This record gives sequence, structure tokens and C-alpha cells, in this order.
Amino acid sequence: GVDKLELGKGPAAIKAYLESIAGIVERGGYIPFCDHRCPPNVTPEDYLYYLDLKEEMFGQPR
Repeated sequence: GVDKLELGKGPAAIKAYLESIAGIVERGGYIPFCDHRCPPNVTPEDYLYYLDLKEEMFGQPR
């Protein structure tokens, strides 16, 4: 799963994190999704940004 702590750091950090794991995702066998609940510091807006960017980058709809 993804590093949930990065999702609480805002859009720039979310984008940088997803870019850093792009190669792993593209090779397959890695699902960039939260494996449990997100921590309380992840705002709904940041979570939706993550989902939309993930879909844009990797073609995985929310």
C-alpha cells in the first residue's frame, strides 16, 4: 500500500510521492492504495486529490 503519512502532507507531497513510486506501479504487482484507514490528518480534499491523481497517472479509477 501507499505511505499514508504522505497523504496528510498536501497536494505537492502527494504528487511527489506518487511520482516516486511510478516505476514500481508500472512494473505491476503493486497496488497504490491505502491498506487500512487513513490517519486523521488526511483531509477529504487531499484524499480525493490523491485518488484523482492516481487515476490520471496510473489509470486506476477510484
